[in-house]
Amino acid sequence: MSKRRKKSETKQTKKLKNISVKINDLRIWQVLTFVFLALFAWSYFFHEVSTTGCTTKSTSVLQNKAMNFINSQLVAPGTSASFKSISEIGCVKVYNITTEYMGREIPVYVTGNGNIMFLSAFDISKVSEEKTETKSSSFDAPDAEIPQADLYVMSFCPFGNQAENNFKPVVDLLKDKINVTVRYIVSISQTQQPNALEVKTEDGTYYVRSLHGPGEAWEDLLEACIQKYYPTETFWDFIIQINDQCTQYYSNLEQLQNCSKTIAENLGINFNQMKTCAESSDGISILREDEKLTQQNGVTGSPTLFINGLVYREARTPEAYKNAVCSGFIEQPEECSETLSNGGSASNGNC
Repeated sequence: MSKRRKKSETKQTKKLKNISVKINDLRIWQVLTFVFLALFAWSYFFHEVSTTGCTTKSTSVLQNKAMNFINSQLVAPGTSASFKSISEIGCVKVYNITTEYMGREIPVYVTGNGNIMFLSAFDISKVSEEKTETKSSSFDAPDAEIPQADLYVMSFCPFGNQAENNFKPVVDLLKDKINVTVRYIVSISQTQQPNALEVKTEDGTYYVRSLHGPGEAWEDLLEACIQKYYPTETFWDFIIQINDQCTQYYSNLEQLQNCSKTIAENLGINFNQMKTCAESSDGISILREDEKLTQQNGVTGSPTLFINGLVYREARTPEAYKNAVCSGFIEQPEECSETLSNGGSASNGNC
């Protein structure tokens, strides 16, 4: 079965300019990404930095390239960022350093003067200023009466958050005609581990590690418990609001818990009960199952989506996700004929 998907075109950044934008409803992680990119752009936007001076494109070209990428790949559906100003920072080489953490190779970027490090970068060297075309997808999930979608994420991975934000319209559209499970990429041990969340339960002490630190591990546990004990709609409303409002607190557990509590209570979730679940053998058992399936299925990055057991590696727009899920029905419901957004945040990166 075929679907339409928006061609996601990535770009190689060479040389940097400081770009500030007026942002309409951008998510916190995206704001931070823009700051990183603003600092990163002078050495990585288009071509190599010369040894005798900086060779750059015109500021109008840089502006158009950056704004086109931001509005086609990063912002939330129905929102946009507008250009405000552009100014030169200077010529600084940037080095790509490959690190290994929790069995995964992770690139980081460091300026030649050793003063600035970036955790991520976007390749925008081939961004088209024209509307990207759509093409048929080759993905066809095995058929089932009720398709099962398993979305593997880390609760504060920006690419995982993008996937959640773009998958929610599919959940809202198809409702109980599909089963969707968000699974969390973690490692759990009863031996003390660096940068791990310590969880003391009635069964013993566990150390939960998630890529972005103990705060993310705690949020993984909390979200897993809410998914278990509350309706699908409530769970998805919760995680989307967490993505929007709490990402900036991922490294401060007290602030993160306060932010999560406010959102939970506004949605009618008993936060104290869910916190107890997260910090008990109940929460640990949920994530242990996720850990087992992560290993069995060879999942190495957030997000990773499986539909009826088949991994999906194509476009991440709401419409593309809908078509992928609908390919897994024995008989497609009428909702599959509805068209969802083909735009919004649809970057193809992974944590």
